[in-house]
Amino acid sequence: MDLGRLTRVAGIMVRYGFGSFLADSSLPGFTTAAKSGEKMQQPASERFRMMLEELGPIFIKFGQLLSTRPDILPPDFIESLTGLQENVAPLAWGGIEAELETSLPGGIGENFDFIDQEPMATASVSQVHRARLRGGGDVVIKVRRPEIEEVIHADLDLLRGIAKVLKGTIVEVSRHNPERWVDEFAAAMEQELDLMNEVSTIQTFRKNGSRTGELVIPEVYAPLCSSRVIVMECLDGGPVTQVEDRDERKRMARILLQEFYKQVLVDGFFHADPHPGNLRYLEGRGIGLIDFGLVGRLSARMRDLLVRLATAVAFKDSERVAKIVYSAGIARERIDLAALSRDVDEVFGTTLGKPLHEIDSEIVVLQFMSLVSRYGVTLPHELALLGKAAVNVEGVVRTLDPEIDIARELLPQAYQMISVPEDPEALLTEGFKQLVRLKAMMEEMPLQVDQIVSDVAGGKMRLNVTSEQAEGLVPSIRELGALLALGMVAAASIVAAALLIIPYFGDATIRGIPVLPVIAAGMAVYAGFLMALVVAWALLRGRDLRIQMSRWISLFRWWKK
Repeated sequence: MDLGRLTRVAGIMVRYGFGSFLADSSLPGFTTAAKSGEKMQQPASERFRMMLEELGPIFIKFGQLLSTRPDILPPDFIESLTGLQENVAPLAWGGIEAELETSLPGGIGENFDFIDQEPMATASVSQVHRARLRGGGDVVIKVRRPEIEEVIHADLDLLRGIAKVLKGTIVEVSRHNPERWVDEFAAAMEQELDLMNEVSTIQTFRKNGSRTGELVIPEVYAPLCSSRVIVMECLDGGPVTQVEDRDERKRMARILLQEFYKQVLVDGFFHADPHPGNLRYLEGRGIGLIDFGLVGRLSARMRDLLVRLATAVAFKDSERVAKIVYSAGIARERIDLAALSRDVDEVFGTTLGKPLHEIDSEIVVLQFMSLVSRYGVTLPHELALLGKAAVNVEGVVRTLDPEIDIARELLPQAYQMISVPEDPEALLTEGFKQLVRLKAMMEEMPLQVDQIVSDVAGGKMRLNVTSEQAEGLVPSIRELGALLALGMVAAASIVAAALLIIPYFGDATIRGIPVLPVIAAGMAVYAGFLMALVVAWALLRGRDLRIQMSRWISLFRWWKK
């Protein structure tokens, strides 16, 4: 880990009022000075956002990932992180030109008549320029920044170190395994570094097609693309929310709903950042979709669970909702489904007590994700992405048509996905598939039972029976042994000190200082230290000494008032 970079990160954390976490984190050098520079002028959520922006592009991207996790952070932090923008200074044209000459087959001159030296957009990993192909055709070129790979890998190493510290010091963070967050983020960054992954994504969207025929995916010019450069069709047009015609706005709203429904529940492959800037109005063509850096994938099982969840929510079946959430999430231990069902029912009575067309999906998503988090259930990253994407789509749709009833538009289609097929041939095919599965299971069962019996008879099978009480027995025995050993050493030290003092008090001296009494006094101090250690161990054993972040956030808010 780069210690210089770590020191700079720590200094920035102190300046934005988060040094107290460092002071309690056992990081060397930060145990006393961390609190001295803290400032509390703004809410903790805003200071957290500004801190990430100052830390740099990789931390901004990590904050953007966290903004999709309302099951991990409080709502005000999610709101602040949603506004994170990559304020990255554009790279000088000379660096971009050199990268294009190296990466393009034949260089710039053989492929383009013109490239605008001023970038259309800049980001931490890449930069986008408008261009014109030889022989006509407006395109955009996405170029990876030179040397960005080394920078990203260095910051990822730093993030892994920070995650380890947070896991050991902050209770709420440790519940969600921050090292796994960083691993997920690192995997996403590795994919983003290879621009051919985005090329593959665009081609997949084009292959999946459009439900309405009016969602336009840009064409990619594969022969010119590489891991460092993408050349794709330029979709000119403003954000869909700038359309002025009222009827056209309503039509766009329904197109967006239909396309998002298809991507999520039919394709299982969806655009995870559908904000207005990525949805372009193309007059006479429909809606153009751009920026494919963030996408989500859903398995067939997950899509089935989503449909069932939507249906259960529509019918306010809290027990069914609790079971589906538990099945879809990742729980470290069994949870009280009855209690979760009661809490879900409480949400139904408040947020979902309104008519369907008046329900704010953002509030519903935040409440449900916060609820499952309290029960120790972590939702898969894909579901968190879906929640954020759904909130974005609903925001755009309601901006285009405030009167739209989203539930009425989509629920009938969801019902179709779980209803019995009307086509007799489809019904027969589904029944045959289930029969094949059942036949395979019945064929394998005798062999599995025979293997179990053979393993038991041959002594190859072991049964591990655990209980909450038994799991803590071995550590408790070890602690008891350590305490007894320390106590015995302390007692022996006291006895030895007494034996040294009583018979020989004052006989041997060095420069007038009696030797044995000094040794005896040292042994007595040592014995006292051991006894204090035993008492402290007995008092603190089993206590969680990590920071409760929720308490610190409450303190920050109180201080601001």
